[in-house]
Amino acid sequence: MKKNQAQKFIVLFLFFLFAYSWRVEAQTGKEKQITMEFKNEGLPSIFKRFEKVSGYKVLFIYDEISSYTSTGKVEKATVDEALKVIIGKNPLKYHIDGQFINITKEDSKKFFSQVKGKVFSEEDGLPVIGATIIVEDANNIRAITDNNGNFQLSNVSKDSRVRISYVGLETQFLNPSSYMSVVMKSDTKALDEVVVTGMFNRKKEGFTGSAVTIKGEELKKYSTNNVAKAIAAVAPGLRIMDNINMGSNPNNLPDMRMRGGANMDLNAQATVDLNSASNDVLAVQGEYETYANQPLLIMDGFEISIQTLADMDPDRVASIVVLKDAAATAIYGSRAANGVIVVKTKRGIVGQSYINVQASYSFDEAPKSKLEMMNTQEKVAFETGLYNDFPHVSIDGRIFSLLRDADMGKIAPADAQAELERLSKINTNWYDEIFKLAHTQNYIVSLSGGSEKTQYYFSMNYMNQGGVMPNNEYSKFGASLKLTHDFNKHLRIYGDIYANIRDDRTTASIVDPLEYATFANPYERPYDENGNYEYDRSYYADLSKVKEGYMYDFNVLKDLNENTSKTHYISNQVNLKLEYRILEELMFSTSGTFSNTSSHSRSALNPGSFSSKYNSWIKSIYPEREITDNLNNGSLDENTSRNMSYTWRNQLEYARNFKEEHFVTAVVGQEMSDSKSRSFGYYSPEYDPMYGLIGFPDLSGILASKLSMTNLMSTSEEQDRSVSFFLTGSYSYKDRYVLSGSYRWDGVDIIGKDNRFTPLWNVSFKYNLHNEEFMKRFAWIDVLSIRGSYGFTGSIDHNAYPFTILKYGSSSYRYNGDKIPSRITPGNPSIKWQRKEDRSIGLDFSLLRNRINGTVNYYNNETRDLLDRKKIAVSSGRKEVKANVASLNNKGWEVSLSTVNINYKTFRWSTSFNIAVNKNRVTDTYYQAVDELSSISRNNSSQAYFVKGQPTEAWYGYKFAGVDPATGHTLAYIDAKDNQGNPMGHLTADGRYVIDMDSEFSTKAVSFLGEAYPPISGGFGTQFNLGRFSLSAQFSFMAGHKIKSFESSHGVQLSAAKYNQLAQELYRWRKVGDITNIPAYTVNSNASSNYFFSSQVESGNYLKCNNISLGYNMDPEICKKLCLTRMRINFNIQNVFTSTKYRGLDPENMGAFGYPSARSYVLSLNIGI
Repeated sequence: MKKNQAQKFIVLFLFFLFAYSWRVEAQTGKEKQITMEFKNEGLPSIFKRFEKVSGYKVLFIYDEISSYTSTGKVEKATVDEALKVIIGKNPLKYHIDGQFINITKEDSKKFFSQVKGKVFSEEDGLPVIGATIIVEDANNIRAITDNNGNFQLSNVSKDSRVRISYVGLETQFLNPSSYMSVVMKSDTKALDEVVVTGMFNRKKEGFTGSAVTIKGEELKKYSTNNVAKAIAAVAPGLRIMDNINMGSNPNNLPDMRMRGGANMDLNAQATVDLNSASNDVLAVQGEYETYANQPLLIMDGFEISIQTLADMDPDRVASIVVLKDAAATAIYGSRAANGVIVVKTKRGIVGQSYINVQASYSFDEAPKSKLEMMNTQEKVAFETGLYNDFPHVSIDGRIFSLLRDADMGKIAPADAQAELERLSKINTNWYDEIFKLAHTQNYIVSLSGGSEKTQYYFSMNYMNQGGVMPNNEYSKFGASLKLTHDFNKHLRIYGDIYANIRDDRTTASIVDPLEYATFANPYERPYDENGNYEYDRSYYADLSKVKEGYMYDFNVLKDLNENTSKTHYISNQVNLKLEYRILEELMFSTSGTFSNTSSHSRSALNPGSFSSKYNSWIKSIYPEREITDNLNNGSLDENTSRNMSYTWRNQLEYARNFKEEHFVTAVVGQEMSDSKSRSFGYYSPEYDPMYGLIGFPDLSGILASKLSMTNLMSTSEEQDRSVSFFLTGSYSYKDRYVLSGSYRWDGVDIIGKDNRFTPLWNVSFKYNLHNEEFMKRFAWIDVLSIRGSYGFTGSIDHNAYPFTILKYGSSSYRYNGDKIPSRITPGNPSIKWQRKEDRSIGLDFSLLRNRINGTVNYYNNETRDLLDRKKIAVSSGRKEVKANVASLNNKGWEVSLSTVNINYKTFRWSTSFNIAVNKNRVTDTYYQAVDELSSISRNNSSQAYFVKGQPTEAWYGYKFAGVDPATGHTLAYIDAKDNQGNPMGHLTADGRYVIDMDSEFSTKAVSFLGEAYPPISGGFGTQFNLGRFSLSAQFSFMAGHKIKSFESSHGVQLSAAKYNQLAQELYRWRKVGDITNIPAYTVNSNASSNYFFSSQVESGNYLKCNNISLGYNMDPEICKKLCLTRMRINFNIQNVFTSTKYRGLDPENMGAFGYPSARSYVLSLNIGI
């Protein structure tokens, strides 16, 4: 009995054990690995295959699921994971019961079968394209907004939550509804969440360098077509100033420098004019050394020229990052001493294709002269007074000559009086005659879209811009194609193609139109009563020695239009990058760029024109120094240049997060580059545009030195090669403490062999206090970070080479039959790298839920081994040589602040402000003190000198102390002692010493007169948004420097009397006792008027309203009726006004003559299709 009971118990136990194990196996079957793939396959068929690979029995009602299909792939998935993929977005649910799976329909009352919606940006009212929509539930349904901002979801649980996110906008969490209208606000903190360095990207929280990030859309607030000027408006410490001859000239380029610059430009007084036919290298790729202090410019990972940046269409820009200190720039090594500007252009995004069209039209007007010049009545009285004081001196003013000829009997007094009365009735405003309204049209079309695997972006642009001066025009055409393709989850390829064509036209006249408009006599006129050209008989008043009448027939409008310089420029660039993700945290990339640029410039002086005759190459062979009209045959100067360059970079990137606390990044790589340029110049001194080259006159027996030209042909070839190895890494702990460092080893072939390679490195830190636990009590502080960096960057000055350069010209002599070079520049094999020691600290903060954002930076940088003149023994054959002997220091503060003052419903008011203060001083150089300088003439007064303890760009001259009432001589202050130790000069009532510059001149009176480059710069702006309207204004200012007065250009007393003058010259000293600041006129060629005085510079401080913009976003419903996705209309005024005490034309142009800054009125239309 007991045995039978035991047997029954054993059988019963085994049965329950088997049943339990079967149950457990069925339950754990959920963990069985399933591998399947299906594409647009019906669910009944998929479930039948699922039964075979899973061992489960799937139960369902055929009619309920027969209409549903699914597409997907699962690999080694659990049963649960496989079922979720199979069911997908279909309104079904499953339940596992043992070895059975029940498939049933969802309860429609708990789901929205379809959810539609649209996402808008609150800032501009435009649809947000590419926003990510995620339903936060077990199914994790996703969608992306299309080019209209629309999205659509299926079978969304009513109990779920929908998350809408987009970079730069605040993430929204909303409950689902059948139709969702989503308005997204700007997320100030997220705008620059990622810092793009051009080689790698870093989260801003983990980036230890000083950087300013500017969104592409933000650029448009500051400038409609000038990317460079827009950058300077928001980046403190970056100054972009017009070149001396630039102004609003569309054919010239700006001067850019950051934190004062790291070089002493030995060619500081040279002007870069890309239209000059004598410029051998014309905007070639990578030739940033043309501007000694220009930052390195990077676009999509590779270096570009300043011309490329100037030609860039702002609509192509996705973001711009300005990198300033060594922590940010050291990875670029030798090219980054002056900072780095990184441009990232737009790429295609996933979603439906969309087309964006932008068209704008503008007209420009030249500014009016603010100078108080003499009118006709005053100029007649002025020249009459000169004749009365100096009747025996030959002065070419028309009134002066008329009075002299009448007294000499060459003209009847009655005729002279009649002519005088006729001229007195003319009062020409030469600004109105020369400058005109100019028109600009600009068109941009872009196409973007793509799938999850392939994205594309294509754009074209065309612009035609006229100048306010005669015979001046600029046009460009550009196109770009950008492709991104994912072959698989490991391999991605980027391919970019850029092409640009530019045509420039400007006058080749030798006359500066702005200078002429300023100083032309008001009694001259451009046209006579019959509308024919009338010649100026005072500006060029010499009588001819080979014919009756005048030597030159000069009319400024005629000459500006007759003589033309043209440049045709083509550039092509191809970028290729492959990324291979070896592991989740490890990626290898190889990238390269190849560029090809070519330009052809052609400057022609028309036969018979004034400029052609004045520049005649043969007039010096005649004793009269004048040619007859039949020899005025014109000339042609042509130049062709080509450049080919490539850069190839390989790098390995590692990024890993350990235990959600430790984050480590590292980049190691290698880069090599090569750039070759060739140029060929040809000069034809006898040229006619109708017949081409014509015959030369007989020059037998004429010395070449008598000819006014250097050579008929010129050719040059250059090559720069470099190789680099770099390493950078960072460590972050809990996003609180960040340590970074970089090392780069650069080598180039243009300096001495012993110094070709140099190590450049940097270490930096960042402390994110806002991530500390104790900071949680300060809820109003969103971001508070302290950072600092120390390191070295380098640069190479291309003004000296390790090898000797020989130049041969027409004036070269021969010795024993061998031609002797006309110029020898000895090489210096010890030339080496210039190194900048970079020290900086900074503070970043964000307050009140990112309503207030700011940055404060302090830097103290020392640049050593700068190229300068070095004194050597005269016995060597030279008294000086270029060597690495100079150094300079730049230190200063930068502050930027942006605020959202009001953000209520549809109204938003925001402001921004930035300021930079830089102190620039030479710490070692050729001249150790100001008193070592020789006499300073009015034409050699500034950047030609570098003096220890003074700014690199400064004015030197004599401190004006007034005019002696007894003699009319100029007085100057002096603070020096003679050989006996006694103070030099005469003691005045104010306790200072002065000398008479006409009778007691001394070089010891030379003084520092002020900085020539502004130490203070900044800007501020404000923007209002109300509904679909927006209104913004942007301002800039510079202060602390001095610029030349206009009086210093032509006020050389008697020799300048033939020109119009400032009205103050009417009050010149004429007799004993006159109290005036205008010294006596004299015939003495060595008079004090030849020297440069402090009275000839003025404060350059100014406040400028750069831009006022009014915009409107069209109602989406109206756009829909027009079959458009969006429409924006914008009216923009640029160069609105300038507030300054400077008496000249435009302080932003540093007081120089050249192209005037024009005010522009721009109307633009932007539509999406």
